[in-house]
Amino acid sequence: MIFLTKKNSDKTVKKDESSDMIEICDAEGKDIILIDEKNNSTENADIFPSEVTVAQEDTTEVQIKEPVLETPAAFDGEALRRELEEVKKEILSSVDKDRIIGELHNELLEHRRNFKQEITLPLIKSIIRLADNLTALTTVYSRKFETVENLPSEAGDLLNEVASARDNVLITLEEFEYEEFLPACGEEFSAKEHKCVGKRPAENGEEKNTIAEVVKAGFKNESTGKIIRYPEVIIFA
Repeated sequence: MIFLTKKNSDKTVKKDESSDMIEICDAEGKDIILIDEKNNSTENADIFPSEVTVAQEDTTEVQIKEPVLETPAAFDGEALRRELEEVKKEILSSVDKDRIIGELHNELLEHRRNFKQEITLPLIKSIIRLADNLTALTTVYSRKFETVENLPSEAGDLLNEVASARDNVLITLEEFEYEEFLPACGEEFSAKEHKCVGKRPAENGEEKNTIAEVVKAGFKNESTGKIIRYPEVIIFA
């Protein structure tokens, strides 16, 4: 049995599913009205007018579409590997470029340094000879003046001027990155760093193969350490 309630009314509509009859009654079950649904006729219609409407069941089937889920694309490992290889190549290429640029820069500096040394080398050697001459003058005349009595003050001033000129020559060499170096007497002789120009007999075994006297100073490049002239020495033999 199906129970239907009419809006704004205390009447109740009952439909028997086993037949085509519809019953309408009040809250106390009185004033029953029978309606033949097929023949559209009523019993006791005067009691309850034709304002009674029986709702028909809507049997229309509603199709609910389920959301279509997008299928994710299959993972392409080969494509990812190719992309990683390309990125790797770009990184390595950038590193190689920086390395090559750095090497070229260093080579350029080295060539420029060598070129500068080759161009200036004859001049440097000439300046070194000038320094040697000034040194010889100072040494020779200093020894001579030591034996002269009542030496004029001008002679001493002249020696000082020569020594000052030699100092200025050494400063000029330093501007070209060349410096003077002197081995110490008693230092062990080394053919890689010294040039032997004479020998003296050694008084004992400890003096053998050591420097007895420095005849000329040596000169070398400050930045490269390359010796342009070896110091000339006399050794004990």
